[in-house]
Amino acid sequence: AAIALSESFPNVTVAAFTSMNKSAARVASALGYEVVLDPDVSSFDTVVVCDATSPSQLNCDDPAQFRDAIFIDHHQPSNFAGTPFYWSDARFRATCEMALVLIRSAGVPLTEKARIALLGGLLTDTGRFKFNDEPVFAAVSDLLYGGPEGPPREGLYQYARQLVEETGRDASE
Repeated sequence: AAIALSESFPNVTVAAFTSMNKSAARVASALGYEVVLDPDVSSFDTVVVCDATSPSQLNCDDPAQFRDAIFIDHHQPSNFAGTPFYWSDARFRATCEMALVLIRSAGVPLTEKARIALLGGLLTDTGRFKFNDEPVFAAVSDLLYGGPEGPPREGLYQYARQLVEETGRDASE
């Protein structure tokens, strides 16, 4: 979600707290993103937090440092529910669905990198589509066939899937 937002809106720094999982690191690297770890949030005019429900996920001792942050998350409940810029909706299965709604609402065309990042996020948050519902497929359809961008290049979905697949599993798994 963060990479898609960065692709869609100017002057965005993509950051993570403490570390990134292997899938996220592969996606960021493949798309040419250098992710800042443990940023000083006070040095940014606006902070958008994607898919985080607790201060521990933000490596944060004082949640007040995020009082003006914008939160986008599909999980509920959240420790940040009382902040003024909080968008959480459990009807969404993935924060990437929410990011897509935001980007489409802004009328910003999706870049190929944004499509890959959103597809990868949808794959991981839904457990490879095991824990989803029909609106997830609407989001995938939008990413692959909708919008002003036209259809993506051949193999884009497979590329996104390849980036988020776990490696090193044995045949029995």
